[in-house]
Amino acid sequence: MVNSGQDKKEMIRIGGMPWPFYLFGGIILAVCTAKNILPNNLIVGWAYASYLGFFLMWLGNRTKFLRTIGASALFAILVPAVLVTVGIIPSSVVKILKNFFGGYSFVDLFVPALMAGSILGINEKLLKKAIARYMIPLCLSLAVAILFAGGLGAITGYGLKEAILNIALPICGSGTGAGAVPMASIYQTALGGDSAGYMTAMVPAVTVANLLCIFIACAYNAMGKNPDKPFKGFSGQGSLMRTSDDLVIEEEKKSMPSYEKMIVGFMISAAFYLFGVMISKLIFPLIHPYAWTCIALVIFKLSGKCPSYIGDCANGWYDFIGPYGTPPLLVSIGVSLIDMKQLLFVLSNPVYFFIIFSVVVVIALVSGTVGYLLNMYFLESSLTAGLCMANSGGAGDVAVLGAADRMNLMPFAAISSRIGGSIVLVLASFLSRILT
Repeated sequence: MVNSGQDKKEMIRIGGMPWPFYLFGGIILAVCTAKNILPNNLIVGWAYASYLGFFLMWLGNRTKFLRTIGASALFAILVPAVLVTVGIIPSSVVKILKNFFGGYSFVDLFVPALMAGSILGINEKLLKKAIARYMIPLCLSLAVAILFAGGLGAITGYGLKEAILNIALPICGSGTGAGAVPMASIYQTALGGDSAGYMTAMVPAVTVANLLCIFIACAYNAMGKNPDKPFKGFSGQGSLMRTSDDLVIEEEKKSMPSYEKMIVGFMISAAFYLFGVMISKLIFPLIHPYAWTCIALVIFKLSGKCPSYIGDCANGWYDFIGPYGTPPLLVSIGVSLIDMKQLLFVLSNPVYFFIIFSVVVVIALVSGTVGYLLNMYFLESSLTAGLCMANSGGAGDVAVLGAADRMNLMPFAAISSRIGGSIVLVLASFLSRILT
């Protein structure tokens, strides 16, 4: 007979691991830390970041307020940053975690995986239809957001360049892991300085914008009960188009990822990343390798030459590295790139908040209006092409669409987060050079 008490204990899993085994590993890490015998290598850095990251995400997801506003990721970033500031995390561990992020460049494993899976794993027909019509409100709202933020930055004294690079682009860049992190690397290459300063300026913008998107989605849910109020064609009750030519395409059923598919996906993402490095280093150095990687992936996908097997493999690697690589990455970001004193200084600036609020509202209005002019429903276009671009990526998409009670629009939210985020990285590479 199975021990029911043991079953009850094993119901609690942290990062997929039954809690007694998680506790066992955590105790070993704590003892090695206390005795100062931790080796400074990849496995220790990854293990330390994973144990701390999965616990913080687990705790955040079980805290009702954080779960409701989709801020578990922020929790996993800020808690390590605070622990470093007050000296609870020893300097030896800080060195290991910084090396995990920078020295061993885990970020260069993580970002190409997200890019390849996001682009090669999406439905090709849906992508082509979306680019033909759906991408119009998305791209126009992005352009207006950049121009509007720059104008507000110039008028308020915050700075045109700072408003675009620190606020508008991070808000539209699909969250922290896939947006702000590679963006900080792009800025460091183009502008010099330390990527930590860029991250400290961008993280609050991403977080505040995500909260605003959720609040607007809640308002949309309340307003959208009647499709013809406040005006005819305002709400489609979950449908995007106001004509019979809807963009809905049945998603392909993807097979379960295997170890073989994941390693193929890893090699594909590595090949495209190295292609981006090659083009950036040898031919066109003004554009960051991440941007060239995005461009190459989109061209390959739209060419029709991407076999479904390769798309499945890239998506399988993405499905692994995305959820299981994010918690350790967030911890290493908090330790390596977030300066709490500078963060508090940024948060104390009311102009900063005003620009964030204005940019999110403009994105919502422009995407809804342009979509309406293209025979889309205002609410659904604003929700997907606007708010799902300005939120914090995948988790933000779930929170925003859940708040609006329109989870069926997830494929379009994915386009906003994935393809829109890739476009923003390319823009960041150009604009960081132009605005210097």
